[in-house]
Amino acid sequence: MAQEHIQRFDDSAWLPPVNFRASTESGSWTEVRDLVMDKPRLSFANSNIASSKARLSMNVISGVITQLRQLPGSDQMELVSYTELSPLGGPTVRMDITLNETNSGSVNEEGRVTLDLSTGQGYTFEVSSWKEMNEKLGEAIKAEFEKWPKEARVWELNVIKPVADALNPQEFAVRTHSLARSQQITNATQEEQEEGAVIVGVSFVKGKAGVFPPNDQDMPYLLPSPNDEDDDQFTMNILFSNEAWIKDQLWQLVSAIPGLTNVIMDRDQTGFFSTLKADVGFAVQGRLDTTERRYGEYTFTMYDWPDLDFSGSFKVVQTDDVLVVEWVAECLASELIVIFVSALGDHRHDPDFNVSVSVRTELRIKLVSEGDRRGDVDIIPGEVKVDYSVGVWGGKHSYINEYVEASFDDYIKPDLDVVVGEISTRVAAMAAGVKPFNVLRLNSLLFRSDDVATPRLLATPGDLSLLGDLAPKFTSFAVEPLEAKVSAAPGNKVEFQLDPAIDGTVSWSVKGLPDGSTDPKKVGAVVNGVYTPPDVGALTDGYKRVIVTATVNGNSSSALVTVVADSVAIYPYFQIANFKTDANSPRYVLTGGDIEGDLNWAMTGFSKGTVREVEAGDSDLDIPVDKNVRIYESPEKAVGESGTVDALIHLDGVAVSAGGHTQVIDIVIPWRTTTAGLRVAKQAGDALKLSLYFDNEETGEQEELTPAGTLWKVLKGTGQINSSTGIYTPGPNEGPYIIVAGRENPAERLPIWNYAVIPLSRVDEYEAFCAHVRSHTTQREI
Repeated sequence: MAQEHIQRFDDSAWLPPVNFRASTESGSWTEVRDLVMDKPRLSFANSNIASSKARLSMNVISGVITQLRQLPGSDQMELVSYTELSPLGGPTVRMDITLNETNSGSVNEEGRVTLDLSTGQGYTFEVSSWKEMNEKLGEAIKAEFEKWPKEARVWELNVIKPVADALNPQEFAVRTHSLARSQQITNATQEEQEEGAVIVGVSFVKGKAGVFPPNDQDMPYLLPSPNDEDDDQFTMNILFSNEAWIKDQLWQLVSAIPGLTNVIMDRDQTGFFSTLKADVGFAVQGRLDTTERRYGEYTFTMYDWPDLDFSGSFKVVQTDDVLVVEWVAECLASELIVIFVSALGDHRHDPDFNVSVSVRTELRIKLVSEGDRRGDVDIIPGEVKVDYSVGVWGGKHSYINEYVEASFDDYIKPDLDVVVGEISTRVAAMAAGVKPFNVLRLNSLLFRSDDVATPRLLATPGDLSLLGDLAPKFTSFAVEPLEAKVSAAPGNKVEFQLDPAIDGTVSWSVKGLPDGSTDPKKVGAVVNGVYTPPDVGALTDGYKRVIVTATVNGNSSSALVTVVADSVAIYPYFQIANFKTDANSPRYVLTGGDIEGDLNWAMTGFSKGTVREVEAGDSDLDIPVDKNVRIYESPEKAVGESGTVDALIHLDGVAVSAGGHTQVIDIVIPWRTTTAGLRVAKQAGDALKLSLYFDNEETGEQEELTPAGTLWKVLKGTGQINSSTGIYTPGPNEGPYIIVAGRENPAERLPIWNYAVIPLSRVDEYEAFCAHVRSHTTQREI
C-alpha cells in the first residue's frame, strides 16, 4: 500500500485548498488559509470484523494557520499562533473510518471506485498540544468537506472500466479480520496469529449486497497456508462465491439449450450449489424410407417409423475444476414397419422398438495466467461423446430383429443426429455462454496497479478461490528510504539502497510531480542510486516532489522525494506560554521537520525555560504521530528590572538546527496580565503605528497613551520604534512577524501595558480576521 500511495502522486488533484475560520475555545479562533494536503494514505487500525477501523492520513504541505484570542470584556485581539506550513514539518489531517458503519464504497456507471470521506469520524488536525482543539479543527475541516458536492469530496481509489455483459462490481464494503480469533484452518504460529487480513466484499448487483459475519470467529481465515511448508505464504485470495460463479453461471450456460424444462439447482452436503438438473425432451418426426439396403440375407425395401418423442434428464455436476455435463433421453416402445425381401419373397415385419441417447462432455475451469487476458477465467470445452442404444423385440419375423437393430444407423439415426447434434453443439458451446469475468479486476477496488496480484493456485472446492501473492513486482525489494527529504542547496543528495539487495542490473529513473517531467534541470538526476536535486530555482512554492524508481528483472519499487529550499521547519513559529507555579507546570508540544531526521534542539541565550524529549508523563498532551517532537517546560516567574518592559514579559527561544540551518521557536511568557489594548495602524512604506489605550474609569472612555508616555521594546524584529511617534519601521531581513511590547512610562501605578505579535506580510488578512472575530463574538453575546 505504500507503493500504491506513492503511485497516487500524479497530475490529478484530490481536494482544492481548504480555507476556514473556526471558534476553537471560548474567545479563541483559528483561521486556516490555503491549506494544501497530500493524497490520502490509507491504513488499517485493527483486525476485528466486528468493529473494523481504517485511518486516512493527509500530510499538510502548505498553508497558513493563525490563532487569535479575544481578551475578556475587550475588543482587543491577541495573536497566539502564526505558522506558515511546509512539507518538512507541516501537521497532519487524520480521520478514522468505522468500516462497519461506512458502507459507502461504490462503483458508478463509468467504473469510478470511490469512498465518501465526509462520512469519516474522529477528524483531527494536529496543530496544538491540546487534543480538544485539534478535534475541533478536525471537525471544522470535515464541515468544509460536507459543503462541497460529492464528486469533489470523494476519494477516488481507482477506475474499473465496465465490461459489457460481464460481472461488473457495483458496491463494496471493507472489513478487517483477525487470524487469532478466526475459525482456524491451519496450525498458526504465535507470530502468525497476530496477523490480520483486509477483506473487500463485492456485490455485482446494485442494492443487493451480502453481510459479513458478526464476529471474527464466525468465519475462517481466508489466507490458508500452502500444502508445501517450503512455499511462501499466500498473501492474496480472490473469492467468487459459489452462488455467484456456479449457480448464476450455470443458469446462463443452460439457457440456450433447447428442450430443457424444470431447471433446478441442488446443494451438496456442504451447502454449495454443485449440481444442476433439468428435464429434457424433444421429438423426431417419423417418415417412410424406401431406400433399399441389404442386411445379411435380407434386403430392406421399405422402412416406416412413427414420430419419436424423447424425454429424459439433463445434469451438470461440478467437482473441483471440472464441470461434467451429461444428458440421457429415451423414446419408449413404438411400432416399426419393415418390408424386406428374402429367398421366399416379400415380407412385412412390425416389431416394437425403443431408442435412448446419451451425451457427455467435460468443461474444465482454467485461469489465464499470462498475456493480455491474464486473470480471465475460461471454461474449456472437452470432447462431446454421443452414444445411442437401440432395442428391438417381437414382430412376425423376430428372427431378423438383429438386422433391424443394425439398420437403425442407416434409417433413423441420420434424422435423430440432426436433433441430437443441435443439442450436442449447444452443450459443447456452453463454455462460450459464460459471462466474461476477470478475477484480478477486483484488486482494483483498492489497488491501481495492473501488476498488483500474481496468482499461484486456482481452487474450486465450492467457491472459486484464486490464491497467490500480492504485488510481488512491488514487494520483492524496497527502495530505502521510502520517503526522503533533501535541500536544494548545492552539495546535498540522497543515497538509496535496495532492501534486500537484488542480483541484476538496477535501472534508476526519476520523474517530477505533478507533470511527470524527466528534465534533470527541473527534477534532478539519479545515478547508481544517488539522487541529486535540482537548483532552488526549479522549486515551486518552496518545494518540489519527485518519484525515484528502481527496476530490476522486471520488478520495481519507488520512493517519494521532497526537495525543499530550507533544511529545517518548525511548528509553531511561536508559542504564548504561562510561567510555572507550585500548582501548575505548563508544557507545550513543539514540532520540527528536517532533512536527515536528526534535529538539534537547544534553548537560546537568555532563555529561562527548558526543552526535552517526550516522556511517559506527557500522555495527557496530544503528541503528533511520526513527527520530530520536543516538550517545552515553562520557567518559574522571574521578572526583569522594575519599571522596564522586561518586568512584564520575557521571550524565550528554542533553536532547532540541522544541516547548518537554524530556526527559532519563540516562546512568549507574560509575567503579568495585560491591562491595555494595543492598536496597529498601517503607514506608508510598510511602517506600523503602535499605540496603547486603556479604559479610564473616571471618564468611562478609552484613553490612548501618548508616544512620550509609552516605553516600547522590540522583542523580535530587525526594525525600530520611534519613541516620539510610536511608529515601527521594518528593518532588513524581517521575518514573517514581529513581537513588540509597550508599557506606560513612567509606571506610577498598576502598569498599563500590552504586547502584540504582528504578521508583517499579512497585515490586511490579519485585520480582516480580527474583524471577523469581533463581529461573531458580538453576535454570540447578543
